[in-house]
Amino acid sequence: MGVAVKVRYILSMEGVIVHGESFDSVVIDWEEEATREEVMAQSHKWLTTHNFLTSRMNGLNGVSESSLTIEPAEE
Repeated sequence: MGVAVKVRYILSMEGVIVHGESFDSVVIDWEEEATREEVMAQSHKWLTTHNFLTSRMNGLNGVSESSLTIEPAEE
């Protein structure tokens, strides 16, 4: 396993429906430690898993567009 570094994730969603309530846009920004392998696995899941967000976020019923940015975090 590789060396963990601090990584910043930015999840942007448009046309969001949570528990039946509509939102124009939602941005979730967080940092955590991850290895290169973990970042690559997360990227792969994002690109290949149908309904990636709605299957992982409780109460999220729909998203019209979304993007996930993964970048090194500034220390």
